[in-house]
Amino acid sequence: MGNMTKIVGRKYEIEILQESLKSSNSELIAVYGRRRVGKTFLIREIYANQIKFEVTGLYQGELSDQLANFTKELKKTLN
Repeated sequence: MGNMTKIVGRKYEIEILQESLKSSNSELIAVYGRRRVGKTFLIREIYANQIKFEVTGLYQGELSDQLANFTKELKKTLN
């Protein structure tokens, strides 16, 4: 989290994400909002050392396209 100084106005969100790292339980956190506001940047900064696989969904993609995209990205990661 060395770039934490770049994150402005997200104290509440940062606290929630950091608390999930301390939890011994499985956690599901939905991060949503309009485009281009830093959601992905925030997640990548907080979980930088924990992310092993990452995929972004296709904008307005059909389920079959989403699954194909997921499969393709997973194969790239595993190879």
